[in-house]
Amino acid sequence: MSQASGSTTIETLVGAAVVALAAGFFIYAYQAAGIGKGSGAGGYRLIAEFDNASGVNVGADVRLAGIKIGTVTSSSLDAENYMARLELTIDKTVELSDDSAAKVTAEGLLGGNFIKLEPGGSDTKMKEGDAFSYTQGAVDIWSLISQAMFSSSEKKQGASAGGASAAMKAALLTSGMAAALLGLSAQGAMADRISNPIARFAGLDKITGVTTTFEVRVNEEAHFGRLIVKPYACYTRPITEEPKTTSFVEVDLLDTQDKRKKIFSGWMFAESPGLNAVEDPTFDVWLTGCFDPSAPPPPVEVPQTPETQVEEEDSGSTEQAPAD
Repeated sequence: MSQASGSTTIETLVGAAVVALAAGFFIYAYQAAGIGKGSGAGGYRLIAEFDNASGVNVGADVRLAGIKIGTVTSSSLDAENYMARLELTIDKTVELSDDSAAKVTAEGLLGGNFIKLEPGGSDTKMKEGDAFSYTQGAVDIWSLISQAMFSSSEKKQGASAGGASAAMKAALLTSGMAAALLGLSAQGAMADRISNPIARFAGLDKITGVTTTFEVRVNEEAHFGRLIVKPYACYTRPITEEPKTTSFVEVDLLDTQDKRKKIFSGWMFAESPGLNAVEDPTFDVWLTGCFDPSAPPPPVEVPQTPETQVEEEDSGSTEQAPAD
């Protein structure tokens, strides 16, 4: 009888220890994951629409500078524009300017997706129920791989000029894909950016193989074939820093009944055009640069020739010659 009671006591203690250990792990996971931060009554709700929100589930993190400041609390499909509509609950202590950008970003090749916020420079702050003006959806890595593999061979059926431009575009696409796989984001520090009023694009007609360069003012539209291109911002960096040219662009497609359908909305990167492929079987558009006609031209370094080097050496030796 005493042995049975002793065994029962031991089993009870072991069970209690297991329950306590499980509770400890649960509390640790809760705190480590930051569940509840930026959600509930302590936050405010913002709206973000993406053309592709793959991998972003309810409960996914919303991060700013790598720090979690909110949570995705709802996801649905907008029946009017067929965009993924996400509701984000942001920590009330974090104020975002109304030109901030929301971007679907991956943890890595094998990780999940989260929402990355990049602050703007406006003095106007977002409030409850506001929507992000600038968003970028998830990058379809497999689509980039397939385009890099097959676009060159498909475009060779056009003119010889088209074949050359296709090969160049495929090479740029491959480099952009490699940058995405390595996690090299084309968007850098927003504080160093220079705003420009004009964006320069290149457009490719995949049927004729003809490449066209055209310019569009910010917040204005330009037609290229059946595409309507509208940049909302165009940024560069100082000449003393690494080149990084970005533009937030929306591209609409006109159907046979002249109805507009959005086929691209997000950031385009001049240095990595493969990251922003426009999905259209006939036309392609990518960013090539941003500029300000009123800005002073950058300083030009005059290369030294052997004659100028000899003259400088002669003048230097004359100045250093001692007086008689």
